Amino acid sequence: MSWNCRRATATSGVWNYLLALAPDVAILQEVSGLPEAITSTFAVETVRPITKDGRGQRFSTIVLVRGGISQARPLTSGVPWIATLLDRFAGNLSQMTVQIPGIPPIDLIAVYSPAWPIDRAIWASEESDGVKLELNADLWVADLLHAALKERPPSAAEWLVVAGDLNLCESFDWGRKPRGNLEYLTRLNALGLTDALRFSQGALTPTFKGARSAIVANQLDYIFLTETLSSRLRSCGVGAIADVIGKLSDHLPVIADIRD
Repeated sequence: MSWNCRRATATSGVWNYLLALAPDVAILQEVSGLPEAITSTFAVETVRPITKDGRGQRFSTIVLVRGGISQARPLTSGVPWIATLLDRFAGNLSQMTVQIPGIPPIDLIAVYSPAWPIDRAIWASEESDGVKLELNADLWVADLLHAALKERPPSAAEWLVVAGDLNLCESFDWGRKPRGNLEYLTRLNALGLTDALRFSQGALTPTFKGARSAIVANQLDYIFLTETLSSRLRSCGVGAIADVIGKLSDHLPVIADIRD
């Protein structure tokens, strides 16, 4: 599962809800504290995203596994300026390997792409064609993810999961000049990654309720799978709005059931 927990503390109701779902792997964003009931049940890996000015956020990205987990490490690139940014945003884009007993190791990329663009002064002098979206004037952390994956496209047979809060949705392009949201999702699909929620539901399934919105209207949260894993997907859905929105988070968890 992947879920932005909206700065959940150790005493949040998020944890009873999560334990009831009993995931094998949980990729969680905006976590400010963990209770003993979680740390005694799961192996835990913690990384810290950064603020726009480069300071550590007050919350972390947490990966929970019923099994083993390797230490998180940054994504890599052979292009020096992209490599530098991937290192800078290592807490926003982290790769690791998880091991659930009885199945092959799963490579996991945990994503927390912020809603603000990367400072133009950092990259404006670089050759950004093919990295920056054609329909967006800015460069985003999600673009760094695509750039790293494009250098070494995932093979169809890999057990690779890319999951988290990408802060983008094709509905943001509707009724206005497109700003590259669908363009970005198309780029990931072209690399062989399948949006498990869209694949399972057959249509856009919202996961986020904005502060100015009366309804859950946009999908910001994703679980992307390689061909091998998408072929094993039994179902993918979201948590019940009545149980989560206004009580636990402004994001719904995305929950994928993959046969072993």
